[in-house]
Amino acid sequence: MSLKLIINGCPLEIFEGATIGDAVRKFSRKVYKDIEQGNTDIKDLDGNKYYLSGALTGDEIFRIEKNSPPEKNMKKSKHIFTIILIALSILILGSLLNWADSKETKITIFHLNDIHGNINNMGKIAYIVESERAENPNVFLVQAGDNFSGNPVVDQYDPKGEPLLILMNKMKFDAGAIGNHDFDYGKKILKSFIERANFPMLCSNVKSNDPDFPQPVPYAILKTEDGVEIVLLGLIQTESHSGIPSTLPDNVKGLKFVNGTDSALSFKHLKKDNNVFIALSHLGIEGDKKLAGNMGELDLIIGGHSHSLIRNPSLENGVLIAQAGAHADYLGRIDIVVKDGKILEKKGLVIDLDDIKTSNKEVDKLIADFNNSSSLNKVLADINTTIRGRHDLGLMVTDAIREDLGLDMIFYNKGGIRINRLSGKVKAKDIYTMHPFGNYIVEMRMSTAEIKELIKNDFEGHRGIDVIPSGLTYRVTRDLNKKVVKVELFDLEGYRIPADRSYRVGMNNYIVSSYEFNHKDPGRSTNAKTVDIMIRFFTNLNKQLNYSNVVRSEEKIVYTGIVKTLGITKTDIYTAKKKFYKNSPSGNMVADAMRAHTGSDLALFPTRLLRNNITIGKGKKIYREALPDLYSFIKRSKVVNVKLTGKQLKDFIFKRAQQKNNIDLQISGGSYTIFYDQGNRVHKIDLHLSGDKSFNEERSYKVSLIEFEYNNSYSLKKFTAEAEIIKKDLENILSEYIRGIKNISENIAYERIKLVKYNKN
Repeated sequence: MSLKLIINGCPLEIFEGATIGDAVRKFSRKVYKDIEQGNTDIKDLDGNKYYLSGALTGDEIFRIEKNSPPEKNMKKSKHIFTIILIALSILILGSLLNWADSKETKITIFHLNDIHGNINNMGKIAYIVESERAENPNVFLVQAGDNFSGNPVVDQYDPKGEPLLILMNKMKFDAGAIGNHDFDYGKKILKSFIERANFPMLCSNVKSNDPDFPQPVPYAILKTEDGVEIVLLGLIQTESHSGIPSTLPDNVKGLKFVNGTDSALSFKHLKKDNNVFIALSHLGIEGDKKLAGNMGELDLIIGGHSHSLIRNPSLENGVLIAQAGAHADYLGRIDIVVKDGKILEKKGLVIDLDDIKTSNKEVDKLIADFNNSSSLNKVLADINTTIRGRHDLGLMVTDAIREDLGLDMIFYNKGGIRINRLSGKVKAKDIYTMHPFGNYIVEMRMSTAEIKELIKNDFEGHRGIDVIPSGLTYRVTRDLNKKVVKVELFDLEGYRIPADRSYRVGMNNYIVSSYEFNHKDPGRSTNAKTVDIMIRFFTNLNKQLNYSNVVRSEEKIVYTGIVKTLGITKTDIYTAKKKFYKNSPSGNMVADAMRAHTGSDLALFPTRLLRNNITIGKGKKIYREALPDLYSFIKRSKVVNVKLTGKQLKDFIFKRAQQKNNIDLQISGGSYTIFYDQGNRVHKIDLHLSGDKSFNEERSYKVSLIEFEYNNSYSLKKFTAEAEIIKKDLENILSEYIRGIKNISENIAYERIKLVKYNKN
């Protein structure tokens, strides 16, 4: 089942469980960035602002418009600015209503929703609520679900969620609803949170016989000082396809949920014995509108789940609907007047906490301590290998996801991985750095043809291989213009995947909402975040990790039209399989060409200029048009000759290896061995001339390098005053070299660089 919505008049269909951000990204990635940067807002037809992280419930209609600048004149005098601040304080701390009648009961309810572990504004909220309580005894503070998942300071604390519990007890919350993400840590942790909270956590539409999660309280009654009774009913959202909240199914195993509106209707009788009837609803704004339309007995709905910012709460079937954005960026406020047991007035607003400059110092001190805690430095695993590059890290991530969720195949985009290496002690903060976007996994049933189309469109859109797989391997054959000729899929044993099969495929929500490919199944969110999966993966790690020679995606080139043949290769010329771990044949070939053209003793070519995943197979022709596919910047690169002593040369190669903690230079005219220590750090190198002769540290050698690197990265000018720049560019030098020898022999595949574990003994 998919969700349907309309954005700026454009109907969209998206997978169930999608966020508003997923829908906006599908509508326009540029608009998504504008909203993310605060230049544009997304609103519903009532003008309520939405967060990109908000949940969709279906049938919403949104409009996108430029963000209106704050109505503040920064050039006003200091005196006028002070008056504005005083007026703001009066608005926040004073009443919205006329409290002339002393017999009237004045009630103020402050509310939050979808905090998601964001604690930094809690000091401001505490100050506002305490200030109001000092003036009026009938002040209450409530939240409408989703305390957890979103801030590693809270999520990775031991026990999970503890900082928020301590703060909420300190701030004297009066009630809260259970939201779908409150189950993200599992039933036992939520049970502990509920038992130790000094306020009731409410949920009326769940039934439990599970000792790990006793039946929650469905509602609570608060009383004002003069006896006015306020009943709050807790409601949690459920997915239409599964009937459970949006969390991992295992987190709610053994619990039975019913539709929130249906459950609420069975509690209509509460209105008879109470003066104010409030739903603490985690159903989302559309669910709240439906609830209000079916249950006029409610006086107020304080909502959550959709992350809607309702600046001016409005009436729906006589029910006031309020919601305060998300992440504790705003604080909602409702003011109610009760006289003779009846509500005379009810009004609401939201307070932008950026405008509040005063906060509770004790709460701020707690927040500072939590932010400086060791939770993010918690070691999850100690791996004795180094996983380098987004490709290899992506292989690890896709394997972890497939194992965790039990899916047939996984795809993950390289751009979703934001570090370049992992080694040694892996900490929680490393995982959050690697996956900063909050991506989660979407599952869909896909045919072989649909999988091929995903890979094809992705390759052409990114001008190369981007999606990293698990559960299969694939080969893309393309022409010189990077147009895909065909995509081939292979199973884990190397057999072709049949054309008439379908598979349970997982990919992150960014791919589903941003990449163009046809799929009959719209998909559904698994509610499993990549970061949570990876934390579980490393916490339970009991195997060696080694992805250095794992290749699951390959690029093959077919040459059509008029092309220039330079020669034939008698060995595979590749860059992908061993690019970061040994010399590559393509690296050796270009270094040989540099040395032959310049007559130098030694040539060094930067490994980073070798392109990924390219192979010219044994016995194949080498075309000039193929060279830019093997090397970056080959058309613009110039070669420079310099003089270095043997000691300078050895020190230079050693420092480059140390800086990259890996191979940084391909070599011709010599060979070298990199020794690394127990911590996988480069310890020393041995350098030899061709024929296994050691370098004379006192002798001067002529060395060929790439000019750009010499001038910008290598810092060699302090060693050599003279540098001879070769006139021809590298593409011409390499073309002439291949044409001259005609056949590329197996010599270019011989090992010139070794990595060896250093043994002090």
